[in-house]
Amino acid sequence: MIGAREAGSERRSLLWRALPVPPAAWAAHGLSGWYLAAEACAPGGISVETARWLIGALTLAAMTVTGSALVMAWRHLRSPQAPGFAPRQQPFAAFALLLVSGSLTFGVLLAGLSAVFIRQCGFSA
Repeated sequence: MIGAREAGSERRSLLWRALPVPPAAWAAHGLSGWYLAAEACAPGGISVETARWLIGALTLAAMTVTGSALVMAWRHLRSPQAPGFAPRQQPFAAFALLLVSGSLTFGVLLAGLSAVFIRQCGFSA
């Protein structure tokens, strides 16, 4: 049976381990989007329509990851102080995750909007 101290330690490390996940999802989304756009505009590459669908799917996947971290941060921020946390450590970790995941969820959304507006290489409609 896990004691209160071990459970609090696991909960604390979960918040800190989740902190690099939204930046990794944002970076993977951005790099993949650039690669797909380059492939779509290259001679003999994939079609623009295929690239748009793939970028849209990548956007949904990245928003799922960053949005999940956002929800987790919000729940930890709203919950009472958990055992195993130093005073004010849980709100600090939760707020840091909320700030990072919230801004990067918005960033992924803005980057993914290109799949909606780009109809051909070099132009937007």
